[in-house]
Amino acid sequence: MGLGLTEFPVVWSDQQGSSFRPFADGRRVVGELWRLHRTLRHRPPRTGRHIPAVAAAAEVTG
Repeated sequence: MGLGLTEFPVVWSDQQGSSFRPFADGRRVVGELWRLHRTLRHRPPRTGRHIPAVAAAAEVTG
């Protein structure tokens, strides 16, 4: 399919009482991913590997 995978760190905050319902929430997530795909497929590819938000978050938590 020509897809690539890039891993990057995230800041995780566990919220007591939160949950993920695979069928109800999963459909919403798939819809959001599809919308993101449609938005990004029309943009030229980015060069470089620097993601400012991730770098800033790593500095705060590091």
